[in-house]
Amino acid sequence: MAKRQFRKCACKYCMHPDTLIDTDDSGSYVHDKKKKCYYHSDCYDQMINLNNDIALFNDLWTKHISNTVNYGYLRKIINEYLDRGIKMEYILFCLQYVIANRMTLNYPGGFKYYIDRREIKEAYEKQETQRKFEAIKKEQKELKEKSPEQLPIGSTNAPSFAIKKQKEEGFGSILK
Repeated sequence: MAKRQFRKCACKYCMHPDTLIDTDDSGSYVHDKKKKCYYHSDCYDQMINLNNDIALFNDLWTKHISNTVNYGYLRKIINEYLDRGIKMEYILFCLQYVIANRMTLNYPGGFKYYIDRREIKEAYEKQETQRKFEAIKKEQKELKEKSPEQLPIGSTNAPSFAIKKQKEEGFGSILK
């Protein structure tokens, strides 16, 4: 009987508490033969999305801020924000907000002042709540379009409420 082999997930921002991957379970990991490393399948998807977002960040920076930027320094700045726990979506939103509002930004080190700015944080929260609201609205619309036979058992389109009338106490109850 062969020994089970475990490999460590190569994703820097692995979401799993146990970073070890069981290589005998073929559906739960991705083997990158080019880099000769292993990833959890969802960590690999996250890494691909992160790399796409960083490429978009680089493109926006070179088109709108400065085309003579050192990409290594730019990547270092992004990694510092990611290590602090800032989401890549927020970093991209900040850059797009700076570009849209024509704020002064000349070098990657100055980007930290916009990351911590309150007006950008409030605009991001507003956008996130709007996005969540639209998702809920879309879900409700899909539920309304389903016929009653397709709905889960016990669910209806309209919520039901019950109102209990309370007994009147005091002087008003004596007069009745």
